[in-house]
Amino acid sequence: MSKGNLYLIPTSLGKTPENNALPEYTLSIIRKLDVFAVENIQSAVKFLRWVGDTIPEYNIDFYPLTKKPRTRRFSHF
Repeated sequence: MSKGNLYLIPTSLGKTPENNALPEYTLSIIRKLDVFAVENIQSAVKFLRWVGDTIPEYNIDFYPLTKKPRTRRFSHF
């Protein structure tokens, strides 16, 4: 099995219409990703809508992180 990359994506505390925090290079990577490990799916979807031009939501796999994540859930990454 080939190994992929893990990207840690920072988000700002408040969203503004303009982007003052994330470089365009980072946004271009986010737009290509189709798997996300997230704390909150709804917040992640809102963030991806803010980023714009991402893969359609129905093609993205979201893995919610909990306080006690099951390691088997992430073992195939």
